[in-house]
Amino acid sequence: MKKLHVVWVNETADSTGGCERYIRETAGHLEERHGVRSTLLYRDVREAIAPGVREAFTGGVFPLVALREQLEKLKPDVVYVHRLVEEDLAAQLGKTCQALKIPALRFFHDHKLFCPREHKYTVVGRNTCTQTVGMNCFTCGGVVNKAGRGFRLTLPMTLLGQQEASRRAYTGFVLGSGYMARHLQAHGFPQERLHTLPLYADPPQLPPLPFAERDSQQLVFAGQLGAMGKGVDTLLQALPLVKNPVSLAIYGSGKFEGRYKELVAQLEIGSKVQWKGKASGQTLEDAFRRAAAVVVPSRSPETFGLIGPEAMRHATPVIATTVGGIGEWLEDNVTGLAVPSNDPAALAQEIDRLLSDPALRARLGETGRQRYFERFTPEHHTDNLHALLRKLA
Repeated sequence: MKKLHVVWVNETADSTGGCERYIRETAGHLEERHGVRSTLLYRDVREAIAPGVREAFTGGVFPLVALREQLEKLKPDVVYVHRLVEEDLAAQLGKTCQALKIPALRFFHDHKLFCPREHKYTVVGRNTCTQTVGMNCFTCGGVVNKAGRGFRLTLPMTLLGQQEASRRAYTGFVLGSGYMARHLQAHGFPQERLHTLPLYADPPQLPPLPFAERDSQQLVFAGQLGAMGKGVDTLLQALPLVKNPVSLAIYGSGKFEGRYKELVAQLEIGSKVQWKGKASGQTLEDAFRRAAAVVVPSRSPETFGLIGPEAMRHATPVIATTVGGIGEWLEDNVTGLAVPSNDPAALAQEIDRLLSDPALRARLGETGRQRYFERFTPEHHTDNLHALLRKLA
């Protein structure tokens, strides 16, 4: 059987974000398991090519400079498009693939095309948004957003036009969760062209640490501090309400870090919070492995919420809101504990419940680990993706 050649397209060739890490790791897994040859075209030539990227893309890593000519020369079986800053370029890419009769898939990693604010929570009240793009975006106030020192206006009609251009241009769309598939359907994307492939975390390098050897007071949060969507403020507000001794390690960085530190000072919980900065790889794995629990307090509906399976593989229980795709790996009282978003009291109650009950921590941790191996390994995602690529090619 002929080996597939896939051209991946992304804004950058770095590996700092979740999208970029997915691209690099999945290209490597596809070649290792199925012999797929991958080539990467990237648009932003100002960014350096990250270590490990060239090794993953054995077909080469090239700047995107002359789209049609490059595709004619590369002759891929499928083009797999990821994050691009300019929607006009994304639409042009799909149309070019149509003209060349090359199947083109697009993976939606975020809410950029489905929310003027891109975060899917309201300006007033910071409540999770469950609406489609439309007139309600004006009442939300999300059409006006900060951009540098000024503001930018994103009209719902603009997003609806970009959605239509994408619908017309691409053969199919890959989503990391059933939530995102349903959301695209609500925006008029045909169900038969939507392909749900749950994301994955690589297997742990070490066996789970017994709970008797863990810090029974330690909670971990890991995520960006660049927006309010991750719900860090809710988590900090919950800490003074927790009755058990508790400590919170925050892994992440971003423009709201200063605001969160001010909140910590106001709540007088400085002794309970450790700021660990941005971390990944083994540092984060060690933190998950030693924690009593990982907390995911998001108010922005996660397109999947990979942090959950990353913790579950270490048999570490997760306390999380069930917004967006989180509910597809979090089953309340089975693989973790579910809480409503924006509710510090409810979050504190579940933290106390978990910290007070070693048997509950062990049960949720073990069930979560089993669920990880059943559904969220690289093999599950890569094999399903390969089957889809083969079908389209």
